Amino acid sequence: MDPDVLLREGRKRAFEAPSNPDIKIWRYMDFTRLVNSLEEGGLFFRRTDLFEDRFEGSMSQPLRDFLQRGHEDVSPEDYAQMLRRVRISSFVNSWHMNESESAAMWRLYSSATEQSVCLQSTYRRLRDGLDEDIYIGMVKYISYDRDRIPFDDLWWPLLHKRKSFEYERELRAVWSDLDSIHSGNHDDHRVGVWKHVRLQSIIESVYVSAESKPWFAKLVTKVLRRYETDVPVRQSDLASEPLFS
Repeated sequence: MDPDVLLREGRKRAFEAPSNPDIKIWRYMDFTRLVNSLEEGGLFFRRTDLFEDRFEGSMSQPLRDFLQRGHEDVSPEDYAQMLRRVRISSFVNSWHMNESESAAMWRLYSSATEQSVCLQSTYRRLRDGLDEDIYIGMVKYISYDRDRIPFDDLWWPLLHKRKSFEYERELRAVWSDLDSIHSGNHDDHRVGVWKHVRLQSIIESVYVSAESKPWFAKLVTKVLRRYETDVPVRQSDLASEPLFS
């Protein structure tokens, strides 16, 4: 199978949008990362082969068995090599899809608990704000020893993860350096890329951690305004008091 065909024709199939384009999406981070995004004027996309999960962008066992039986004119080894080129030349910016906040995501993706923030957007806002060469799709969660990842393009493996990560409910924005994929030449020192975007158009609200003090919300508001990103700043709903009467 011609790798150019696998790359060129598969994106619309692999990158599946949520059924509700206005679904809320969330990106949890430390305050310093927010400042970095404001200073750079965009979103950071991390190289996929540097993720901790080694299954990212790989084949599932049923797909490998399918290729091993000679059902396609490519060997498992050649296909794996193509996948490695895609992984090392593709960059991801991830969001959590949910209509409400996630206590687990606050804990997992923000180390400085009292000085953590969360950007809240929607799929529609993110799609409208990013360039057309950035593709956005929902991650599918599978068992790599039982479920077969589709073969019809090289993008599918970038949108699959192990079932143990299903709680992430990830919406994944992906930019790929096509020249690097085709040539096989890549920069090992490039851990990620910044994609410039007007954050004001993407961010709907910024939430501060439930453990944060009032001064922190004021600081976040001032910093946002300094970078001409005038959006509401709210404290996490997890700070709400229970009702006993």
